[in-house]
Amino acid sequence: MDTAASLPAVSVVMPVYNCEAYLESALDSLQAQTFSQFELFVVDDGSTDATAEIAERYAASDARITVLRQEHKFAGCARNLGLEQARGDYVLFLDGDDYFMPTMLEHAWKKITECEADICVFPVISLNQETGAFLPLMHTCRMELTPSTGCFSSMTNPRHVLCFTTPAPWNKLFRRQFLLDEGLRFEATRSANDFCFVLTALAVASKIVTLDEFLLVYRQHVKTSLQATQNKEPFAFYAALTALREQLVKRGLFGLLNHAYINTALDFCIYNLGTLRNAPEAHREVFAFLKDKGFAELGILDKPQTYFYVYPPSRYQEYRRICELSYKEYAGAGMAAPQPRKGEAQPKAAKGQTASEAAELAPSSEPSAPAASAQTASAANADSLKKKLRRIMPLQAKAFDRRAKKLEKKLDAVRADDGELKTQIKALQSQMKAMRSQMDGLRYQLSMIHEQNAALLERLSSERDDRP
Repeated sequence: MDTAASLPAVSVVMPVYNCEAYLESALDSLQAQTFSQFELFVVDDGSTDATAEIAERYAASDARITVLRQEHKFAGCARNLGLEQARGDYVLFLDGDDYFMPTMLEHAWKKITECEADICVFPVISLNQETGAFLPLMHTCRMELTPSTGCFSSMTNPRHVLCFTTPAPWNKLFRRQFLLDEGLRFEATRSANDFCFVLTALAVASKIVTLDEFLLVYRQHVKTSLQATQNKEPFAFYAALTALREQLVKRGLFGLLNHAYINTALDFCIYNLGTLRNAPEAHREVFAFLKDKGFAELGILDKPQTYFYVYPPSRYQEYRRICELSYKEYAGAGMAAPQPRKGEAQPKAAKGQTASEAAELAPSSEPSAPAASAQTASAANADSLKKKLRRIMPLQAKAFDRRAKKLEKKLDAVRADDGELKTQIKALQSQMKAMRSQMDGLRYQLSMIHEQNAALLERLSSERDDRP
């Protein structure tokens, strides 16, 4: 029988399917955690590669790891299976192709226990597998949409509780008894199986706490099965929206959260329609459905643009194009998909997609004011600094990386000339030293931008809190 002392504090549930290339990295980063009081359930969803064998090898040498197997039923069922076996006070659902900061479990557990919260949410960083670039995904935990105290619920923040984070479970630590008491389970669908689970949990939680640390690295793949999955179940997103509405009605929260729900529904519809643009038949069917009845059933129809206060105007503009154009006109215009800010809302690219195509389809997180006149000078400055930061970081890093590689090649060639070109070597070394100094300067400039951005965001938060 388990005793309180032997029970883990955190249960980690990791559904895996054909991720042999990345699983070792994920498991290594969990074994390197500064917090050791956890158990890990690796749930193999019928993989056809060496994924299960890799998991079994790690389990053989680490008693904290248990491998569960099931037929290919998709991630929702795999997470449910792990949740049924979990014994920890808290549970975290991670993906086997991501990896994690060493302090992830320690800091998230400390935050949620100190605040006695049901859910702890933290932001993540994206790793572009094609370019090697790291970008902060600000939409995964939008601190500016939460109170400065960091603690809130649907009762205290109804406008943003469904919109401040991504509807994915992997950046959220949940209190396990809370999930059991609320009867929350993932949907058994190919796609969108986490949408209703996550947003219902956020809606019913007594206390949500945010942790302003990037604790997870989300791999943005060049080739995965996302597109094929959504093509096979093109209406899964709509079923998820319907299921969420039913949960909110059942729990007596729909009146309170109706406005936030409709904002979320518009964003989710436009995003999912965009993911189907390379599957003409499915794209046409979803377009026709949304135009004929979907928007009306979700409460979106006839709402003015000012009603949509969270997402950028491009979402509403795309909705109007769908309402006003025939499918032939819409498709002929290029099936435009709203583009998010760089570094935000970049999903794992679908099979056959480039990373840039995937970025075009991402759910947007750029905030929009009800009217342009309502924007303050501080907000404009903060927005400008954010854009500058996200533009400078990847571009400058790439430029320096290219120059450094070229100089390294020159150095290699010079060394092969039997020492006759020592002068050139010294010159090249001087250039490298100068480059390092420039990079140090750039890092300092970026840190200053970070500090200015944080100060502006704090001022914005203070101004918002001071408003009557």
